[in-house]
Amino acid sequence: DEELTKCFEQEACRIKGSLQNVDFEDMATALSTRWLKRLEKDEDKKRKGRHARAFLRSHALDILLSCLTKTEVGRTAIFVAAGLDPDRESIESAAISPAVPLRLLLSKTSDVPKVLMDSLLNLLSSVGKPGSEATPTDMQWVLLLLSAAVMDASEVPVRMAIRNIQVIEAQIQQITDGWKEMVQKFDDAPECPLKVGDAVWAEWPRTGRWFRGEIIELLDDYAMIQWLQRPTNVKGGHEDHYLISAVGEYFNFDQPTEVLKVAVLPALFSRPQPIPEQEEEGWSQFVDAAENLTTKYHQLRALFEDLGKNDKSELKKMSEFEKKKSEEAIKTLHGTTKSIIGVKKDFASRAKAPGAASALVSNFLNEVVDIASDLEAELAKRLENATAMDGAHERLLGMRDKVAKCCLDAERLRGRYMEELFNGLHSSIYGEDAAFLVQDFNTTQSVKNTITNAIKLADQCWKEAVQFAAETIDGPMAVGCEEVSRAATRYKEMRPELKKIQERLAQVERSAPEIPPGRKRKVIKKGSSLGSQIAMETKGYLRTQSELLQAQEEAAAPAEWAPDFPEVDFNSQAATAAFTAKEVQHVQRPATIPEQSSTVDADDQASLGQQPVKDSPPGAPQETETETKAAVDPEPGSKAIPAPATIAISSKAEVELAKPASKEVACCMQGLGRFQERCCGMHS
Repeated sequence: DEELTKCFEQEACRIKGSLQNVDFEDMATALSTRWLKRLEKDEDKKRKGRHARAFLRSHALDILLSCLTKTEVGRTAIFVAAGLDPDRESIESAAISPAVPLRLLLSKTSDVPKVLMDSLLNLLSSVGKPGSEATPTDMQWVLLLLSAAVMDASEVPVRMAIRNIQVIEAQIQQITDGWKEMVQKFDDAPECPLKVGDAVWAEWPRTGRWFRGEIIELLDDYAMIQWLQRPTNVKGGHEDHYLISAVGEYFNFDQPTEVLKVAVLPALFSRPQPIPEQEEEGWSQFVDAAENLTTKYHQLRALFEDLGKNDKSELKKMSEFEKKKSEEAIKTLHGTTKSIIGVKKDFASRAKAPGAASALVSNFLNEVVDIASDLEAELAKRLENATAMDGAHERLLGMRDKVAKCCLDAERLRGRYMEELFNGLHSSIYGEDAAFLVQDFNTTQSVKNTITNAIKLADQCWKEAVQFAAETIDGPMAVGCEEVSRAATRYKEMRPELKKIQERLAQVERSAPEIPPGRKRKVIKKGSSLGSQIAMETKGYLRTQSELLQAQEEAAAPAEWAPDFPEVDFNSQAATAAFTAKEVQHVQRPATIPEQSSTVDADDQASLGQQPVKDSPPGAPQETETETKAAVDPEPGSKAIPAPATIAISSKAEVELAKPASKEVACCMQGLGRFQERCCGMHS
C-alpha cells in the first residue's frame, strides 16, 4: 500500500507542476482517468480496497481539486461535473474532459447524496471565479467541506463491511420485487383482510397456478400457506384444485410454503386463472430475466459457500480487525465533525453580522451554513456505520440462511419465468392468431430466436438443477433439494415441448393461412388491465368489490316473514287417514299471517271431472272451534268425495279464513304442493 500511495502522490504533484502549462487539461484528464481505472480494480473483493486506501491516503483528489480551481479550464470542468449523473457516465467517456473522471472519482470515494455533491461543486466553481467577493480563506473552507464529503482511508474497511450486508439485503429485495411483478394482478380485486386459519386460494410459485390452502402464519409481506390434501370424494372437475395434482403424492404437505400476500385470495372467490403472455417483447423479457437470474443464482451460491468457510480462529482474527478499524474510523470522523461544526459556526456568525457583507456575500455565507448542516448529518450516519462495523462479519455470517433462501428463490423465480415463457409461446403458436406471427419477417425471426434461446436456457437450467440436487446433502440448502429435483424433471420435459413449438411455427410459416380482411390480432399482455379483466370475468373470478358490498347489504337486510311449516310425508299412514277421514283435524295458525286463499284452477278441476269452485269471503263468526260441512253434487258417473272442513282459527288470530266446501281439501299451508292430486289418487 505504501508504494501505491507514493505513486498517487507523485502523479498528483505532476498535475500541480503543470498548472501553468498548455497541456494542463490533457494531463489532468489522463491522470484522473488512470486513477479511475485503478479504483475499479477494487471491485474484486480479494483486493480488499487496496487502491482506494492508497488513493485516499495520498490526498491526490484534494490536490486535483485545488489545481482545478486556479484555472478557467479547471473551474469549467468543476461546473460541468456538477451537472453530470455518475450512474450514466462510464470510463469510456472519461477521456473527453476532466469533468467526467472527476465526477466518477467523487462517486467512488463519497457516499453523500447527489444533490449535496452538486451543491458543493457549484459552490467551489463560483468561489474561484475572478471578481468574486469571496476571500482565499473562503476557498480553503469550501475545499475542506468537499474533503469532508469524501471518506477517509480508515473508512474503507467500514464501507466494505457495511456494503457486504447491504448487497445481500438488496439482492433479497430484488428477488421479492421480481415475485411481485410476476404475480397476476387483478385491478378490481377486493381487499379482504387475511387472518390465520382462513381457507384461501394461493399461487404455487413454480407454475403460477392457484390451489387450495390454509393460512398458518402471517408475516410482513408473506403468508405461510399449508396446502390442503385432496379429499377422496372430490369430483366434477375439481380434482386439480389441490396441489397434489401438480407435485404428486410424494410432496411433503407438512412443510408450509411462503407465498406473497398479493398472491393469496379468500376461498369464497372462484379459482383465478393465469393469463399467458402473448406479446413478442414480453417473451424476450422473460428470456432476459431468466438469464439474469441464472447469473444471480451462481453469485448467491458462491456467496453462500464463502460464508461457510470461516473457522473459529479466522472469526477471532476478523473480530479483532473489525474492532481496530472501527476505532480508527470513529476517531477520524469525530475530528472531521468538529471541523465542520467550526466552519458552520464561523460562517453563521459572519452571515448574522449587520452590514458586514453585501447581499451576494451574504447568500454565499448562508449557502455554506446550509451545506455544512447537511454534511454534519451525513457524518453522523458515517459514524453510525463505523460503530456498527464491530461485529459486522459475525452479522454477515448470520445471514447465511437468508442467502440460502434467496438462492433457492432465484432458482424458483427462474423456473417461473421459463413456465410463463412456455405458456405464452404455446398459447400463441397453437392458437387461432398464429398466422399473425409469420406475416412479418422480423417478427418471425424474433420468435424463432426466442424459442432457440429458450431451448438452450432450459437445457442449462436442467443441468444446474441436477447438479444442485446431487451436491446438496445437508445445510440450509437441503430444504430445497426435493423441489429442485422436481424442477430438473420439468426442465427436461420442457426441452422437447419447446422443440415441438419450434416445429409448429415452421409448419405455420410454410403454409400460413390467409387472414380475413379486417381481422386483427388479439394480444393480451400479462399483468395488463385487459388481462386482469379477462382473469376476473371469463376465467371465473367470482365477485368484484362492488358485488361483495352489495351481497353484504343484502345479507344485513331483514328477511320477509315466511311461515315455517313442518315437512309432511304424504305417504305415511297418518296422512292417508287424515285425507280419507270425513272430518279434518284442526290446525293452529300463526297470529300474524296475512290473508291467503286456497283455490284450485279450473283446468285442474276439469281434468278431475269436477265443476269449478269459487272462493267465498272469510266468515264473520269467531269461535274457538268450528266445523262446517258443505255438500256439492258430484258429476254424473263420478264418486262422491267427502266435503272438507274449513281450517280452525285460534281466538288470538287477527285474521280469519273460511274456505268453501268442496270435493278437495282446502288448506292454507304453503309449500304443500299439489296435494289434491294425491288425495284424488288415494280415493280413485
